[in-house]
Amino acid sequence: MKKNEEKKIDIVILFTVILLCAIGIIMIFSSSFVYSKKIFNDSTYFVKKQIVFFIIGFILMVCTINIDYRFYKKYYKWFYGLGLFLLILVFVPGIRHSGGGATRWLKLYFFSFQPSEFAKLAFLIFMAALLEELSIENNPSYGKYVVGISVFFYAVYAFFIYLQPNMSTAILLGIILFVMLFIGNIRMIPILMLTSVFMLSGIFFAIQRPYRLKRLIAFFNPNRDPTGITYQITQSLIAIGSGGVLGLGLGKSIQKSGYLPAQHTDFIFSIIAEELGFVGCLLIISLFMILLFRGFSIANNATDYFGQYLAAGLTMTIVFQAFINVSVVLSLIPTTGLPLPFISAGGSSLLMNMVEIGILLNISKHARTQKAEGKIGVLWQRKMV
Repeated sequence: MKKNEEKKIDIVILFTVILLCAIGIIMIFSSSFVYSKKIFNDSTYFVKKQIVFFIIGFILMVCTINIDYRFYKKYYKWFYGLGLFLLILVFVPGIRHSGGGATRWLKLYFFSFQPSEFAKLAFLIFMAALLEELSIENNPSYGKYVVGISVFFYAVYAFFIYLQPNMSTAILLGIILFVMLFIGNIRMIPILMLTSVFMLSGIFFAIQRPYRLKRLIAFFNPNRDPTGITYQITQSLIAIGSGGVLGLGLGKSIQKSGYLPAQHTDFIFSIIAEELGFVGCLLIISLFMILLFRGFSIANNATDYFGQYLAAGLTMTIVFQAFINVSVVLSLIPTTGLPLPFISAGGSSLLMNMVEIGILLNISKHARTQKAEGKIGVLWQRKMV
């Protein structure tokens, strides 16, 4: 598609993301001002940081909107290599930054950056290009090896992420792998076999460290120790239950006043439920559903396989992370350390999410209004191996 024939970006996704970020900024201030005042003697400490990161993220999003998404396909191996290099840098003394018993950040002057956030995007780009390159249509001789090749490159990333340790991101990266293979129309038997191995490995690694085992115990028996190992999820459920339908009112949360840990990061959805009630929660979930449907619409109308795989992968990664976060605070799955996209406090997550949306919006600029017969099929309708 020629430049002068490009469509306008998907304005619905743009406004949806801006609205999610605006809600995030409001709720970060509401959920953190007590804690922020106590620790930093500045009730606006976290919200000011989030606003700065939003401005930087918005600029990065505008930049990526104007970069042809096919640029990433051309250099997909370099993106993977850069992601691996950054993951290795985490273990280099002098530039690494530790916190909470983990070493997951690089100290960059005035802020810390989490390389695993970039690794997720790099792996998405790598998988999208690999699936196109090793498809039956393009490479019949090597297409049947796509599962093994994908698992190998996933394992390299997962190994270094696990060492940080960051089990939740390693699991999310595995989910990205499954999503991309499914989107790529890999036969179900290899995917099911891979799923079995993945689940058994997850159980094995989950019991290797005491705090992970405690999280599993807390999940299966939340009433066992409400003042100990199940304290956080208990306080989360109290917050959600207290909100009712309409909530206690913005700024009126009780749980943020020293009861619920990570109230402005991983468990911010609990404060949303307490202050804005079921209505507020439904709004957040609806916005992510809009993002899901619009993202897959872009994928189905992409001009090539790479665009389809990348658009669908970006959409599913963001939405699935939101699904995991909400499921954790509702005690539907064991506790993880994944933030709520666009809403939880955290610079690395917000910046990379904005970049991902920028790439998705660029794909929408090149999308067709109608299908071109004989050139590319609708997502889900191709055969690979």
